[in-house]
Amino acid sequence: MLAQDCVNFARILLATPGGSTTRWTDAQLITLTDRAVKFAVARVRFPETRLTIAATPAGQQEYAMPEMHEVKRVYVNGQICVLVYGSIDTLEGRQALVEDQTGSGVQAPGSGGPPGAGGMMQPSWVMQTPVSYPFINNWGVPAPIAQPWGAGSRPRAYLRGGSIGVVPAPGASSYLVVEGVRVPTTLQNLTDAVVVPDNFMDAIGWKMCEYAQMADDSAQSADQRNYAGQKAEMEIRYLRTWKRQYSLDDGQIYPATDRSNYRFGLNRYYGEEGGSAW
Repeated sequence: MLAQDCVNFARILLATPGGSTTRWTDAQLITLTDRAVKFAVARVRFPETRLTIAATPAGQQEYAMPEMHEVKRVYVNGQICVLVYGSIDTLEGRQALVEDQTGSGVQAPGSGGPPGAGGMMQPSWVMQTPVSYPFINNWGVPAPIAQPWGAGSRPRAYLRGGSIGVVPAPGASSYLVVEGVRVPTTLQNLTDAVVVPDNFMDAIGWKMCEYAQMADDSAQSADQRNYAGQKAEMEIRYLRTWKRQYSLDDGQIYPATDRSNYRFGLNRYYGEEGGSAW
């Protein structure tokens, strides 16, 4: 789907067919298309994209990313970097009132730590020596999502504003892969590709009409604007349902059922396959 397709559809809804005397120029409708696409992607969180970042120079800890709505997975040279919820605060143990100060030494060049002379009483993640990925570590399962950083931990990823950092930093040129939902690139031409599939067309078209009707202050325009906004929201709700069905994502991860004991909801299952629940 191209920006031209969205502009053509919006012209039909707005009863402005085009030409030299039309009320809405192509440039104006491209701008409305761009905002409507970004609105839809932000509400539906689709599509998921993959960013590949050259992790150079060696030892650099943080890397700039394009604007993201959501980061789902991070890899360095194919090795999983566990996403840290709480980012740097979690690495330093604020969630457990640890406020780690067990590190000592001098930060490696390229460290994402705060500027300073180093020495004693430093957060240990700041002092972590860069390594070559993938690397062997001695942390078992489950993955360290909420634990402060410690020696021997699995590689972890954190967010700082528009940048992503990995601990330990890559000690050699590597590829950092980030998967998630990014803010779409700004549309500028009718021939620009729109990142969403065709079933987003109605949501985009109605949102464009809602934006366009803001230019009028008559009662009829207000009714049209409100109607278009309601239609856009209805389409967004449909797309959210479609996305859950498309991605097999109902908002939860089911537990493994090949264990001798596990809990699901209010029931506890135990024993061999076919065992009872209570």
